[in-house]
Parts: sequence; structure tokens; C-alpha cells
Amino acid sequence: MAPDSQLTPQADRQRAQQGHGSELRAEHLRGARPLVIAWRRHLHSHPELSFHEHETARYITAQLTEMGLVPFSPTPTSVVADIHGARPGRTIAVRADIDALAVTEETGLPFASQTPGVMHACGHDGHTAALLGAAAVLTTTRMELAGRVRLIFQHAEELHPHGAPALIEAGVLDGVDAIIGQHLLSLMPLGVVGIAPGLMLASCDQFEITFTGRGGHGALPHQTRDPVAAATDMLHAMHRLIAREVDPRQTAVASVTRIHAGEAFNVIPPTATIGGTMRAFDASVRSELRDRITELANQVAAMHRMEAHVDFSSAGLPALVNDISVLKVIEGVVEDTGMADLQVVEPLPGSEDYACYLEHVPGAYVWVGAMPDGVSEPFTHHHPRFAINEDALAISTTLLAETAARLADPLTPMGDTGNPAA
Repeated sequence: MAPDSQLTPQADRQRAQQGHGSELRAEHLRGARPLVIAWRRHLHSHPELSFHEHETARYITAQLTEMGLVPFSPTPTSVVADIHGARPGRTIAVRADIDALAVTEETGLPFASQTPGVMHACGHDGHTAALLGAAAVLTTTRMELAGRVRLIFQHAEELHPHGAPALIEAGVLDGVDAIIGQHLLSLMPLGVVGIAPGLMLASCDQFEITFTGRGGHGALPHQTRDPVAAATDMLHAMHRLIAREVDPRQTAVASVTRIHAGEAFNVIPPTATIGGTMRAFDASVRSELRDRITELANQVAAMHRMEAHVDFSSAGLPALVNDISVLKVIEGVVEDTGMADLQVVEPLPGSEDYACYLEHVPGAYVWVGAMPDGVSEPFTHHHPRFAINEDALAISTTLLAETAARLADPLTPMGDTGNPAA
């Protein structure tokens, strides 16, 4: 882009329009706040599990249709809609996850879950409401909008096979120049937006290892080949694997989260299964650990004169790596609007299927502080008493709407995405 002193009259007018659009969006954002809270509370009261978000999708579709948009469903429980600006520009995707968790709510809120055993215990109700709010603002001010904003309300973030790969296969990123997303974080103070330049979250692979031996009577172990003993040896071997074979300067975690073997107290079972997750920041460490876990399982099985079957059938999730140029635009939005303070955060070993989008187009993902008022030790995500500060919804909505509008405008500097302007 040419320096300001060399802007053509047309570009000068476009820049003025861009500034005017920000002012209009700010005005409409203030008016949208009660709606966003109402949407969030409705969604919180009616949570649905991954791959079962039928009513949630219908509710989202109804709100978008009322805004004058034409939503469609690339998968049975997802919703996508495009907002077309009045001027040429880029195509920017904005994603929110919509599924809930198998958790029984214990918050006592007047709008608590009405679905037994299911709760929005991770803030996805807030993510969905914020994106609906952004859609309302951008639709109302579309004459000041350049390019196109694609709204992606994604199903099944919480469970494999995750929703992001299915939507990518369905073509939701076709023609998209960049993508943005955010996550409300109850552990971060209200008024803070957490950013991670580059690496933000780890990859994640699910594994299941089954040892098949020979069962028998608990009083005659010498006549059996005990898979429980093999599973126990494998558990310890995996812990040593991380401690002794991964470079201490790298981060990797292998957690056995379930063990199953047998049903009776006096019977040595014929099989024993352990399962869990393996996480890493570096792709080469991830690949090496997958190979070594498989190798160790076979070696342990051989030592116990039995067979092992290692299942990494889940495609797993890649590490989440933010694009610096997209993140810079988000930083500019936070600073210009004064909505929050920026805080650089360290990468976390958690994972998110949003990372799948970033394997295809540049984008960024940020934390939005949502710690409830008067709480020094908030309940963590996935807890039955998890809660968010609803004042954070205004920050999320502003962040999504203004960042999408700026990125869609060709006047906003951004790294080469490889996609032509819409």
C-alpha cells in the first residue's frame, strides 16, 4: 500500500469511510449489548451436546434470518452466513463454537441449564451470542463495510471427530483470506485480552492401547498372561518417555486418563486397555512421541508374551499458531477502542480445533478475560459451577465485529494470504 502522502483521492475517501464505519459500529455495539446478553442466557438455558446441537442451530438460524441474512448448514448442526459489504475487499471468517458439555450445572443461576446433565460449562454460549451480536452490528452497518464477513457457528468443538475439519471439508474456507476467533476465559480478569504471538496452544492426539494376554483364575497367575501387569508397565514407561526422551526445552505431556481391565475380583482378565491424550508444541516432538508410544507398547507386550494394539485413529489436533499480521490488527482494535488491556500470554498445553482452520488460512485466536466479579479463585472451565462475567460479552462482540471489518477492508495492512480480494 502507498504511504499516506501518496494516497489517491479514491483511497483517501476509502480511509475516511473506514473511520466513519468504526464510529457507526461503536454506536450500534452499544445498542446491541442487551440483545447479546439475552441471546447468551437463552443458549445457556438450552445447552446441547456435540453433534446434537439441532435446536441451537435452529435458534441461530432464526436470529440471522431476522437480520436479513441467508444462513445455511454445511453440516446437520452448524450454521454459516455471509455479510456482503458495499465495497470490494477481503473475505474474513469469524468462528464461534456452539456445543455444550456433559456436566450437571450447580451454579443456581436463574437461567441455568434446563437440560439434565448438560451445561454450557466452557463459555460457548457466550461465544455464540457475541458472534450473533457482531453479525447484528455488521449487518446494520454493511454500507460502511468492505469485502465480505463469513460467520461460522461451528458444532462439536469438544468431541472427536471435531467440527472444524468437517466444515473445512465442506468448503467454509473457500475464498477466505483470514479467520479470527476468541475464547472467554474465566481465569483471566475482566478487561484483559490475552494474546500469544505465534504459538498459543498445543497439538493433541488421543490414544488407546489394548494389551491382549490370557485370562484365568486370580489364584493361578502363572497359568495366565496378565494384561493388567503389562498396562501398568506401559503407564510407567510413558512417564519415563516424557522425562527422559523429550528435550527439556520442549513441552510435551502424555496423560493416561482411563484404565479398564476386568469385572470380577478373582479373575485375571484377558485384556486391559489404557487411554489418554498426548500433547506437544513442536510437530517433530509430536511425531516422535506417536512413534515411540507405539514402539514401547509393542516392546512391553513382547516382554509379557502378549500382543498390543495401539490406536491413534483420531486424526488429532495440530498446535494453534497465530498469524502475526492478523494478530497485529486485533491488537490495534483493542488499543484504538480502549475496550481492554492487552496482555501477552504464554502458550498453554491445552488444544482447540480452531487450530485446524489455521492450517489452511492465516488467522488469530485470543483470550477474553471473563472472571466473575468478587471472585478471587473462579471455578475453572468444565466445572459444574463455571460462570462468566457477562460484561465480557461486550468486549467479545466489539473485538469480533471491529476486527472483521478492519481485516475485510483492503486499506488495512495484512500479510500476503495467497487469496485474491473478494
